[in-house]
Amino acid sequence: MQADDQRKWNEKYRNATLSTPAEPAWVLRQHTRLLPLQGKALDMAAGLGGNARYLAQCGLSAYAWDISDTAMEHLADYARRFKL
Repeated sequence: MQADDQRKWNEKYRNATLSTPAEPAWVLRQHTRLLPLQGKALDMAAGLGGNARYLAQCGLSAYAWDISDTAMEHLADYARRFKL
């Protein structure tokens, strides 16, 4: 079953590019003031990493995990490109 899930999500993210939207969750944006000024954050089921990107831009050391290795490759490319 895990392999089926991974294939499904890899297919979803297969055509993603650096400009593919990856918006942070609304609730995260609305509660940014509650974030610590420094520290670590983990974005589980990250997809293209909208939350991880946002958390990194807020100054946190953000880590992301997703079952889709394709999505994680896209996010790693984004992080390298924008030095996050």
